[in-house]
Amino acid sequence: MRTSLFLLTASVVAGCQLMPALGAEQPSLVLNSGFEQGSDLPDWWNRHPGEDAGGNRHLRDQQVFHSGKASALLWSVTPHPKGEAGIQWNRYGIAVEGGSVLAVSFYVKTEGVAAAGAGCHFYDERREHLGFVPVRGPDRADEWTHVTRTVYVPANAKSMGFALYGGDCGKTWYDDVSVTPDPEAAARRAAVRARFEIPAEGDGRFRVVPAHSLQKIPRDEPVVEGTILEQVELCAARDESESFQLVVIPGGKALEGVAVEPAPLVGPGGKLDVQWNRVGYVKTAPPSYAVEYVGWWPDPLLPPGPFDLAADGRQPLWFRVDVPPDAAPGRYTGQVTIRHGDQATSIPVVLHVRGFRLARPGKLATPFGLYAFALARGYDAKASYDKVMSPEVYRRWCRFLAEHRLTPKNVAREYITTKQDDGAWYVDLTGLDQTVASLAPQYYAPYSFCLDRLPSANTLWKDAPTPDPAPWVDKTAAIAAEWKRRGLPSQVFIYGPDEPRTTDYPFLRDLYARLRKAVPGFPIMQTIGDPNPQNLVGLVDIWCPLTARAETDFYRDRLAAGDTLWTYVCCSPKPPHANFFIDEPAVDHRVLFWQAHKLGATGLLYWCVCWWPGLPTPASGGPAFPEVPIDMADAGTYQSFKCNGDGMLVYPGPDWTPYSSLRLEVIRDGIEDYEYLALLADLVEKAKALSDARRPDTALLAEAESLAHVPDSISRTMTDYTKGPQDLLNHRRRVAEMIERLAQLVPED
Repeated sequence: MRTSLFLLTASVVAGCQLMPALGAEQPSLVLNSGFEQGSDLPDWWNRHPGEDAGGNRHLRDQQVFHSGKASALLWSVTPHPKGEAGIQWNRYGIAVEGGSVLAVSFYVKTEGVAAAGAGCHFYDERREHLGFVPVRGPDRADEWTHVTRTVYVPANAKSMGFALYGGDCGKTWYDDVSVTPDPEAAARRAAVRARFEIPAEGDGRFRVVPAHSLQKIPRDEPVVEGTILEQVELCAARDESESFQLVVIPGGKALEGVAVEPAPLVGPGGKLDVQWNRVGYVKTAPPSYAVEYVGWWPDPLLPPGPFDLAADGRQPLWFRVDVPPDAAPGRYTGQVTIRHGDQATSIPVVLHVRGFRLARPGKLATPFGLYAFALARGYDAKASYDKVMSPEVYRRWCRFLAEHRLTPKNVAREYITTKQDDGAWYVDLTGLDQTVASLAPQYYAPYSFCLDRLPSANTLWKDAPTPDPAPWVDKTAAIAAEWKRRGLPSQVFIYGPDEPRTTDYPFLRDLYARLRKAVPGFPIMQTIGDPNPQNLVGLVDIWCPLTARAETDFYRDRLAAGDTLWTYVCCSPKPPHANFFIDEPAVDHRVLFWQAHKLGATGLLYWCVCWWPGLPTPASGGPAFPEVPIDMADAGTYQSFKCNGDGMLVYPGPDWTPYSSLRLEVIRDGIEDYEYLALLADLVEKAKALSDARRPDTALLAEAESLAHVPDSISRTMTDYTKGPQDLLNHRRRVAEMIERLAQLVPED
């Protein structure tokens, strides 16, 4: 449980030689950016292919434009040949300065295709290709849509090729294209890099650099992203946890036995303990999406204790303060001391406890898979889970997730018995007394774990051309009857066939109609990739589309009709969509929950947190993690989907001990962000319902209502969202301050 009202205090960067250029208007590296000059084709731009063929056309369109009197149209009629580049406008040989930062901006409009977007190719002085940076377009651009991205130029780059791409079999218009140097961003980037630089030689005196919880610190790669902090100052509500990092950087020599001594934070309510972990690293493999680098990425959080540090590496330390539900509001202070030999460096820590408490259980359903068989397989490769893992051990893992505001979505299906005898189903749910019955009331949000899961859609036709739904319905009805008889908690749903095809819909209609009749009162949840599953309307209660398919009129209409909306991610979608991959920026993991709130979703589902095939787990019988490093090329689902860390948010520590991850901690922050927004929205509605004499000022209510919505500056679409943690943290701070103001004016329930 961490929150993220991390008040970042930026330092003054001294000695910067770029000051004369800061704030000055920078000329665009792209000429004829509005495509105003030219006749049928715009001047300056080149086209690819060089000649129109197969009905495909490049045009300077004087009928459709965003501004001025023209735009550039890419009109694709036939798909481009496999292995060749698609239709585009481009220009190569554009001079750039190595190590600089570019601000890329354009407007795009499409008909019949998604916006492919732009891209930058970089070359060194010998014209050797240094890499490609995509500037993705949105999934939909029916109207003129603005796209911006910051692009970092490789240090040894001398020239660039810039291209605007069109999708196959559709029309794509571009206008108002700009590629300008951003000296302010370059200065900030250089300052951050210097701040975390590892000296090649020195007297062995280490440095300690504060960092916030939304920064992934490379082990030995240059650190070029982040906010420079001079102090650690945190804010949290009651019943939250807040985190920060301290990065130990050696002074030219290896360090042995570095000690960490966090002192309690002392304030109005007494003492708050500071917990800490050493941040570990896993080796990523080349993914199918653009990343900053491939190599050692920070993720597992390892137990506290003295540590060694190589002369050429950094060691981030992760700190967490758990704020009790009854903590007294106010200012708590303390410090963290790092010791090695005769050197001791202390960093002050300040935590402001807010005057309100976050609800637990919260409003957001977070069904994340903690499959007992997958968990047990990491510790014993052969035996069934109930033979090697007691319900108490499984409960400990469930509670670990619950403390991170997550619900094991399959918790109601583990340690139970269901069997059929002469057509009748026998159901024993006794095993749930130790898990569901004891954890759900305190931790689990509404409709967050599944009563029963029907066979996956990809197996529907495996055994019969037309499967009979009756056995499935009978089994689910038997489980539901026993569930109600035992008075088990009500936060349950029925998990429909996962990710069905549109050809499965007639069968699903029959199945769900029978289920509704046989099992009334238990909502049916449907994961789905279809942006418009109209044929299932009236039968599905909880719609759970992939995030890449959730921004449609269909789901907006279903919300308006009273249905429930969730979203989910798995091995897809991939960047530029946000996901939980190890080699994505931390802000991507957190912004998913802001996007869920903006969509009106009340749940975010994830398939599994402990999918460990290929990892050096205790089941191997030999040396295991963390003594043996993890290589993602061998792990999880990488071989199938070329993404790092899919299905793996928790690591297998020794003796059945869950090791958290940086991503899991950030996910908890995102959930708490959602709860902040939900709490403020509730307060606004309560305030509106007050009598005229007691209702808060109209201007204050309008401001509060605006803050309870996710602004476009944080997420405009599912692919156009902030990469700057400060945008998110600043808005969250304002939301918290408004909650405190309204809470004083609105009576408690």
